[in-house]
Amino acid sequence: MNPATKCGAPWQLLEMRAKLRLIDTQLIVLLSRRFELQRDVRTFKHGQGMPLHDSAREADVLAHCTDLAESLDVPLDIVRTLYAGIFEKGRGNPAQAP
Repeated sequence: MNPATKCGAPWQLLEMRAKLRLIDTQLIVLLSRRFELQRDVRTFKHGQGMPLHDSAREADVLAHCTDLAESLDVPLDIVRTLYAGIFEKGRGNPAQAP
């Protein structure tokens, strides 16, 4: 095995994979923080007697995120799919109050 490789992969590839791993970790941590805030919002709205679902707010968030994604050359289908899941999770089960 070439000393510049580990497990048969060139060191440059290993460095790129390590960077991807770090980004993946950051994404999951950010998603966790977002879900925690969604729970806080849901609890607040419930306590105030406010409707839990706000389709106008979802549309605003999605527009912001797709605009940003487009400017950064991130595939829009991925952003839309991601936020569809985020919104669905945030809505939760209407029969279950926080």
